[in-house]
This record gives sequence, C-alpha cells and structure tokens, in this order.
Amino acid sequence: MRLQASDEDVYQIMDARERYIAGVVISAMACSILFAVFIMLIRKWDLLYYAVAMFLCSCFLMVRAVGCGWKIIEMKQCYIEVTPECLVVRQADREGHYESCRLYLDEIEKIVEGSRRGTPEFYVVINSDADRSFVLRDQTRIQKDIILVTSFGYAPEAFHNLYRKLLWEVPGKVRIVGTNTQETWYLKKPQAGFMLAVGTSVAYLLLKAASFLI
Repeated sequence: MRLQASDEDVYQIMDARERYIAGVVISAMACSILFAVFIMLIRKWDLLYYAVAMFLCSCFLMVRAVGCGWKIIEMKQCYIEVTPECLVVRQADREGHYESCRLYLDEIEKIVEGSRRGTPEFYVVINSDADRSFVLRDQTRIQKDIILVTSFGYAPEAFHNLYRKLLWEVPGKVRIVGTNTQETWYLKKPQAGFMLAVGTSVAYLLLKAASFLI
C-alpha cells in the first residue's frame, strides 16, 4: 500500500494559499486605512486598536500562506509505502531537508501512536541490533532508532488506513502502544486563529472598560 499526495490534494492546498493571500491583502489595506484615519482625522484609540488587530490578522494569514507554499513543495516529493517486508518513508525534515528510511518489519521493536490532538502520526522504534533497516537525511545515512511518521499532506482517513495496514503486516512480537481506534487523531486541533480572535476581543473589552473608569 502506497500513500502519496494526489494532484487534487495539491490543488486544495493551492486554493487555501490563495484565500490566505487574499486575506492578507484585505487585512493590510484595512490596517492602512484605519491608521491613516487615526493620524489625519480622528484620534480615537478604537481606530488604533482596530488597526493593530488588522495588522496581527495579516501577519497570521501571511504565516499560513507561507506554510501552504512549503506544504505544496513537500507534498510532491513525499510518500509512505507499506509492503509485507518493510515500511518505506520519505518525508520533509527540518530546514528544507528530507528524511528517507526503509524499516524492515521484523526489525521493529514497537510502534507508538502519536497523542497530539488532531495530528495523525506514529513513532516506529527499531531494535538496537537491526542491521538491514536504515535512515537517510538527504543522501547521508544517519543513526536513528526512533522515527516519527507524520500525516503531513495526506488525508487523515487515508493515513489511518495505511496505519492499520502496517499494524496488520508487522509480526506478532511487535508491541503496539496506543488505542484501538486512534481517538486522539480525530479530535479537533487547537485553533490558533480562534484563539487570536478571542484574545483581541478580550483586549478590546478590557480597554473599553478601562476608558469608562478613567
């Protein structure tokens, strides 16, 4: 079983990036207009607050847009494959590098299900005496006994099916650490955008309350 991002997956990320870029432009324009009105016409702190809020919003959307750009590049070069003999992974590493590995199933000590909310991933621990399995960083072989396999760029359900296929193929001696249905993977991620909106709203209410008291 092989898991690799399709053209449709890439197009969805491209559409999301375009929406984020549009949001950046709109937020930046709103910030500029509000700040200009504050400087030249109306010196009310509400306008300054809204300008700062729009600036923070544009920064947040810009980070998301850049993240989508990197994601598109990485999705085209990454894949995961499970065969009756081994697990083969190529995935993005830090600073633009790529990590590739071929892990033979009979050399796996245990598989540990990831526990981050809304993030399907699992760890593969290799036996200390494994001699056929290997890990590469770009083209350089590295010593690594624990490999994190992430769902970055893949549909959650497809990644879940691949994980189940891996559990089916590994020998019975391999320890599996986790739940039977991977409940944590399907929980909602902490929403940074929602928290930013809540934070700015609370700050506005506090400043508004302070203005009445002064």
